[in-house]
Amino acid sequence: MSFCTLAGVAHAEIVGGEILGNWKAPLDFFYGLDNKGRSVCGDPLTRLKKVPLVGSRMLAEELVNWRNDAVSILRFIGRFGPYCTPEPGAEFRQSLQNWRESQARLRYLWWHRSLSRAIPSPPFADPKQAEEFERMHRTWEEQEVFKGKIPSLPGGGGGTFLVTQGEWFTFNSAVFVYVLSDLHKFLTVELNSFPAERMRVCTRPNCETPYFTARHLRQTYCSDLCAQWGQRQWKKRWWDAHGETWREKHGPKKSKGEKRGTRKTR
Repeated sequence: MSFCTLAGVAHAEIVGGEILGNWKAPLDFFYGLDNKGRSVCGDPLTRLKKVPLVGSRMLAEELVNWRNDAVSILRFIGRFGPYCTPEPGAEFRQSLQNWRESQARLRYLWWHRSLSRAIPSPPFADPKQAEEFERMHRTWEEQEVFKGKIPSLPGGGGGTFLVTQGEWFTFNSAVFVYVLSDLHKFLTVELNSFPAERMRVCTRPNCETPYFTARHLRQTYCSDLCAQWGQRQWKKRWWDAHGETWREKHGPKKSKGEKRGTRKTR
């Protein structure tokens, strides 16, 4: 099973505390990123047998590490879209504050699923903020996901079935695709469907991109740069604890003509 959402922005700009813009027409069926960070798109109704494969690189990982100043948010929305339900050619408005709050919730969800001991600087520098995210997450878990009946709709391939307003399943004998109503739901599903044991938070303090997916299960740093920092810290702790003993054991040896700190003169 794969999942996607409708996406595509024709124009976007910053106006006050919002991003204003227009959706593309027609919209793209967006499946995420490939292993080189490129967007993967394809129409499930006409190309179900050729739905592109998505690599292990998640858009959710890009989002939780993305800078959240106004210009950076505009760059994200211009490339992937806002969080509202897409309508071909229609105008949209995305509050900068709402975007930042959504990013903070997804950061918490990443941290929560990773079971990591490391707590990243954003957004958990304030303990009260972490408590608020935990309370919010408990509220999410109590909500129902699907409500009501699922009527059958006409569609290509094997069939298409409405789940709720703006969301549906479509399938044939080879592929099963769930179309989500907006980008925020896509990011949430993508994050929750990724193996939790590979979701990590970098243990280097003040790392600018602390959320990462581990290549191997012993990995605790997001990059070689952070790993080098960790190695230096480990060496420093070792020398502080064992350096004096090591120097006494491996210090310079006396030469044959040397007596207790004096060298035999010629």
